[in-house]
Amino acid sequence: MLDLRTFVWGIAVIPILSKGKWERLLIPVPPLGEEERIVAKVDDLMTLCDDLEAKLQETQTDADNLLTAIVHELTDNECCAEEARA
Repeated sequence: MLDLRTFVWGIAVIPILSKGKWERLLIPVPPLGEEERIVAKVDDLMTLCDDLEAKLQETQTDADNLLTAIVHELTDNECCAEEARA
């Protein structure tokens, strides 16, 4: 296995990989079944993220509507109170 530490000078890593070194570089990968489980889990998590994003948007819309209703209620009551005093 190729030791990438041989390419380290000071604090910077300067990878110089010739074709021969590249061909000897071992990159571990999990078995296909494990890869499929990982992909399925990532898909589940992405679906969860999409659902949470949609709920967050819905909550923000509800909060905006509530704020608008409160402001409308307060300004209508203030207008009616001024009319009642007149």
